[in-house]
Parts: sequence; structure tokens; C-alpha cells
Amino acid sequence: SGKGIGARLCVQLDNTCGENKNLTVIAFLGWLVQNDVFTEASFFCLMKGHTFSILDQSFSALIKGLKSYAIYTISRLVH
Repeated sequence: SGKGIGARLCVQLDNTCGENKNLTVIAFLGWLVQNDVFTEASFFCLMKGHTFSILDQSFSALIKGLKSYAIYTISRLVH
């Protein structure tokens, strides 16, 4: 049903079997569909050598910014 966040989940992952392409990730996506969090879930892996996308650059900037703050609660993260 999506519960207000959308019905489909599409995840873009780096092409690594140790961290991304594994049973845990696939099972979690299945669990999200099974429990009606999403009606559909899928993941896509970038080609080897092409993993430095705009998402990587944005995430890197986000992490650098977050490291300068003490975050102990979810409400602090949101602010």
C-alpha cells in the first residue's frame, strides 16, 4: 500500500556482493513487500567501474556534514 511514502521502492546499489548483492538485502526487500510497506521493491546495481555516481558524491557530502555534529537521537538528526 505504500503508507504515504510511495508504492514502489527502487534501490540503486554499488556492485558489491559482500555489502549489497546478498541474501540479507534481498530478504529485507521481500519483507517490505510481504508486510505491505511497499507493493513492489527492486534493486539495481551499477556496472563495475561506474559506481562513483552523483548519489555517491551527495552521500559523501552528507556524511562529512553529519560528522561535525553530535547526534544521539533521531530528533537531533532531523534538525
